[in-house]
Amino acid sequence: MLQYSTLVKGHIRSSLSSCDQVLLAPLRTGHCRHLAAYRNIIDSSDTVCRKCGAAPHTLEHWLQECLTTAAQRLLFLGSTDPPLSVLVLEPNETFVYTQETLS
Repeated sequence: MLQYSTLVKGHIRSSLSSCDQVLLAPLRTGHCRHLAAYRNIIDSSDTVCRKCGAAPHTLEHWLQECLTTAAQRLLFLGSTDPPLSVLVLEPNETFVYTQETLS
């Protein structure tokens, strides 16, 4: 398994501004207000993916499983089910995918 600490020590290069990188940080932990599963911690009535309505809107669902955003994952991330490490390894592509699917 890929360790985040190893990636940080490797200094992944990114052209994102520090503000944009701050926006990606909650996604890397799964604590993003755009994910219904996280919002459920505060409001238990909001857990289902607003795009497909078929599953809980978790980090894994958004990044690997949602059929509604599969085409955008393939376009921006190169795979319909990318590994979670893409959040760290490909910050620029992840940021664009985030802007397209979570806004």
